[in-house]
Amino acid sequence: MIKTEHTINELDQEVKTTESTINNLKRRLDILNESKVKLRSEAFFQAHSITIDDVETMKGEGKPFFATWDEMIEWLRHNSTKPWVEWNGGIHRRDVFMAKAAYCPAAYIEYLEDAK
Repeated sequence: MIKTEHTINELDQEVKTTESTINNLKRRLDILNESKVKLRSEAFFQAHSITIDDVETMKGEGKPFFATWDEMIEWLRHNSTKPWVEWNGGIHRRDVFMAKAAYCPAAYIEYLEDAK
C-alpha cells in the first residue's frame, strides 16, 4: 500500500474550505471596489458641484429609447445643452461625450445624491 500524507477525503475537505475562503475574499473585494467607485463618484460630483439638474439622463418623460450612442448624440444636438450626460449609468462631460471620446465615465449617476 502507498503511504500518503492525506486521504482523498481530507484533501476534498481542504479544497472545499479553501474555495469557500476564496469566495468570501472575492465578495469582500467586490464590496471594497464598489465602495471606491461610490466615493470617487461622490467626490467628483462635489468637486464639480454637479446636481441632477446638470445631467441629461438617458431616460425620462418624452425621451425616446436610445439604442446607440449616435442616437443619443443626435437627440442631444437638438434637445439639450446640459453640461453633463448620463450614458448607461455613467456620467460624462457633454463635449467629451459628443466627441465620442467618453468611453470611461467620470462618475456614476446612482451615487448622485439628488438623483435618488
